[in-house]
Amino acid sequence: AKAALPGEKRAINLADARNERILGLNHVAIDVSKVAGSLTDTIKSVNRTSFERFGKGFKILNPPKQQMIGRKVWEMCYVADNTGAVVELLNEVGILEDGAGSDVRW
Repeated sequence: AKAALPGEKRAINLADARNERILGLNHVAIDVSKVAGSLTDTIKSVNRTSFERFGKGFKILNPPKQQMIGRKVWEMCYVADNTGAVVELLNEVGILEDGAGSDVRW
């Protein structure tokens, strides 16, 4: 996937690791929580199946990491298919108990 940032005349490759600073501007997010044990295992399984069926896999743009969003803890990572389409994979790891984590009030 290619897109131009404001002030830049050339389109940039969003799947190129050198453009990590803009990762997330143009992608689809998929919640795999209901089918994933761990995001790492899910990525390996899907990539293996993709190679077996289509002879192609995808590129991991950044490895799975955990992040808190509100009271939920998520595993998340970005991958790109062989056309450069960027997909964010999300796996809900858990929910913090009341009083745990940050005390952010919106």
